[in-house]
Amino acid sequence: MAELRHDPDIYDTLEALLALDMRVDRALVERSGNIGARYGEWVDAFGAPRARFLRRPEFLACQVELVRALYGTIAANDTVIIALPYELTFAGHVAERALELIGATLIGVGTSNTICPMPRTLGLMRRYGASSLVTSSSRALELARLVSLQGASTAPPTLHSLVLMGQVCAPQRRDKIAALWGARPLQVFGTPAVPVVATPCPAGELHLCEEWLSADVSRPEPARLTEGRAVRGELVLQAACRSVDDTPIATGELVELWPRERRCACGDERRVVVPVGQIAEAVETATGLVSTGDVERVLFDSLDLDPEMTITARRDGFRVRCTPRRDEGASWAEFARWGVERLRVGLGVDSDLERVVLENTGAKPTTRGEVINEGGAP
Repeated sequence: MAELRHDPDIYDTLEALLALDMRVDRALVERSGNIGARYGEWVDAFGAPRARFLRRPEFLACQVELVRALYGTIAANDTVIIALPYELTFAGHVAERALELIGATLIGVGTSNTICPMPRTLGLMRRYGASSLVTSSSRALELARLVSLQGASTAPPTLHSLVLMGQVCAPQRRDKIAALWGARPLQVFGTPAVPVVATPCPAGELHLCEEWLSADVSRPEPARLTEGRAVRGELVLQAACRSVDDTPIATGELVELWPRERRCACGDERRVVVPVGQIAEAVETATGLVSTGDVERVLFDSLDLDPEMTITARRDGFRVRCTPRRDEGASWAEFARWGVERLRVGLGVDSDLERVVLENTGAKPTTRGEVINEGGAP
């Protein structure tokens, strides 16, 4: 947020815009009820389609928060590729508007379409000297694998920042994905319905956007990943600014929320949010819910893994498909058993680890080797 003080005109314009629209929208709400500015859809963790209107004050508040997060990383002379899938519609809308306010040149390519498939996306990045890529962590990894498959010369040398939105990603995995691009990572936490919930600080934490949101957790339990008196549970959001619908939203996201009195090393007084995955993809244990995000964090903290990873929840644990960064050869069994033990000790879950070999470093992995399963279901 401090960078905005270097350009008060942008800050003042955004704040004035936000205040003005809130006043206008407040009058509209009083006369006409709930008015939507943007329509978005996503697929929930059960595979069911969901839809919502993002109201104008929410839409503008998300833009302001994202500009604050990106300002100083992305500038008016940057060319930015936005590759967010349709199911992250709101994130794409907000990213485009925020980057327009910064003054960057935008190339929106979407994902999973026949007009601009991934090879053409890479071609556009090279042709126009893209300096930033805004996408999800999984798509950033797919594109990086395609770069590797095509040859190092196809990577855009101008790329300096990678903005990740829409998916929970462990910090170490995020950094390894960014390293494939040789870019600085910047991760923004949001949900499909509320695209900007928390933004990053220099200390690497995610701070709740408290100027327009307040947060709590349902079914609170002690934190697993955060020291101190943090609480863990389903994230419940409520708008804290006027004229925005203040009905609490149960997000379906499992998070750890720092207590208000605990301060981040960066000095920001806003509460820190640690996202760890979706409730629907979590496993119930004797000590509470464990998510795929928990598994990802523990494994990347314990083992030297390639960022290519798939985690599937089972009734009693998790199945993990992963790749060691170095060829462990005959020691893969020992390597995997160490990971299984770390998950059992750290999270209280049984799991099996399956080795995946990235043939030709391409985007489509093939399986080779054994599955280590100790205590888990087949």
